[in-house]
Amino acid sequence: MIAGDTLPTMTGQLTDDDGSVIDISSYTITLHIKYDTPKVVPAVVTDAANGKYEIQWSADDFVKGKWKFELQITDSNGAIQTVNRHEDNDRLLEFIVDGEVA
Repeated sequence: MIAGDTLPTMTGQLTDDDGSVIDISSYTITLHIKYDTPKVVPAVVTDAANGKYEIQWSADDFVKGKWKFELQITDSNGAIQTVNRHEDNDRLLEFIVDGEVA
């Protein structure tokens, strides 16, 4: 990722432990980036019945550096689940943002 970029969007799909799709019609999903002042970016539900969502970036969402992030998923009852680790290796989720060349 490059600071100032707005593409590509980040897409995802929520499934339960057995891989079944979760209907997210009444869910709220937000991405939290651990900057010095944390940034919260809301997700847009694109196909609720199939658990699909996307994060659409603004030009000010990315700051140069290596950053940890997490997804917060809130269901219709207000219960919150935080996802902050890779499923395959249990490492914290993070991304690297490069600065613009020109």
